[in-house]
Amino acid sequence: MAWYEKYDFGEDPFAADERVYGLDKVLDELVYRVESGSMAFVEGKEGAGKSAVLKQLIKRFGGKGKVIYFDCGKIERKMNIEKLMTGKYGFFGRVFGIKPGDMILLLDNANFLSKKNCERIKNYFDNNYIKSVVFTGLSYSKAHFSKSLRDRIGGRIERLKQLSPEQAVQLVNERAPGIELLDSDAGKKIYKLSGNNPKKFLENLGAVCEKAVSGGSDRVEEKHIKEVFGDEHGK
Repeated sequence: MAWYEKYDFGEDPFAADERVYGLDKVLDELVYRVESGSMAFVEGKEGAGKSAVLKQLIKRFGGKGKVIYFDCGKIERKMNIEKLMTGKYGFFGRVFGIKPGDMILLLDNANFLSKKNCERIKNYFDNNYIKSVVFTGLSYSKAHFSKSLRDRIGGRIERLKQLSPEQAVQLVNERAPGIELLDSDAGKKIYKLSGNNPKKFLENLGAVCEKAVSGGSDRVEEKHIKEVFGDEHGK
């Protein structure tokens, strides 16, 4: 039996999913930017929620069939924005070079984008093949953007703030309401040991809870945290 089944959860409440926490205002702003036909950049540390925000945008606009999502951190060297555009029309698009108009382009990990692809994106945007673009990355200033592309982004930069320890505890309460396995002090310690990274925090919460329940405990204790973090515990 998994730890969460003991507490009548149908699935792990700390498992990674597409939910966002504390980013509703950012999401609302990006929805507005997409609908108004703008470029925007979402800046944040690893695990801050950049990819989760893009997935919410896909949910919002994907049903219209005009959304292209691409993770530039995986295979950017092979990325060709023109092929992505024509590929939306399948075989005929590739053969006849048909490019869809009014596309919504969502580019995760845009710091890996090459200068060439950045210029392609700008040109397609200027010629109305792309309606709006949302980039995400660790740093807006370090992206390989030309001045003209930065001019099109303007001040539309959303910087995701790091969760405070108190917000991290609130995240636990929202994910697993009423659970008494974790107290706030344990939650704050796990968050700190996770490098204040929300994504890793959730992963480690599940691991610590599993250690506690499998060991027959009703509360997360120091020894359970130590079993998960090893030498990092106590630093």
